Amino acid sequence: MVLSCYLCTKECNGIEEYTQHLHNVHVLTEPCTILCNADGCRRTFCTYNSLRRHIRKQHAENLLLSSSFTSISMQDSASVCDSETITHSSVQVNADAVPNVDEFRVSQAALKFLLALVSSNSLPLSNVNFIRNSTQELIKEILSFLKCKLLKTMEIAGMDVNNLSMFQDLLADFDGWASPFSGISSEQQLLSYLKKQGLYQEPEANVIGRRWEVKRDKGTSKHRQVEVDDIFYYVPT
Repeated sequence: MVLSCYLCTKECNGIEEYTQHLHNVHVLTEPCTILCNADGCRRTFCTYNSLRRHIRKQHAENLLLSSSFTSISMQDSASVCDSETITHSSVQVNADAVPNVDEFRVSQAALKFLLALVSSNSLPLSNVNFIRNSTQELIKEILSFLKCKLLKTMEIAGMDVNNLSMFQDLLADFDGWASPFSGISSEQQLLSYLKKQGLYQEPEANVIGRRWEVKRDKGTSKHRQVEVDDIFYYVPT
């Protein structure tokens, strides 16, 4: 689906390119007034998420028809996706491609991604959180788009999703993987998970000396010098 920018008339291919163009080129930072402009729609929104939801809901038909699946005729679809011949055994799945989820329902791919960001000395925690949230939003958009494509293609092929348990499982996977960082979506959750897995080593406090500091006495509200410990933290290996 082509979305034309209402500020400079640039044509963007899809929702994400449109929102990124408005944010990066025209510096529209939330909260702000954002015009839909899909098919001449004049609805305005304060956030990009509300705009995305509106386009997916109100302009979903044009969004789907613009995809490559519209080139598949009903006859071709039926020959490729015959609902009577599709079985669980006919679908070949590469075992290496199946995402690894442990007993805590945490995706190991998402965990490796977060740990790689956290271990980078050049990224502050605020940037790590921003990248994680942006990545999750991107994954959610992609899965939502692919799910719509699947349902539209099955509808064209004359297939009833409700009568095929394998496709019910697939649709559930689309919804489940829309939140890949489930269980490790915050710094506290990530730390708690690493401790449960025995992957986090608590640092040990060691006193190396004493020093004087000026501190405020809560009782008298006066400042006075107090002696405090000089501490360094050591992570045993």
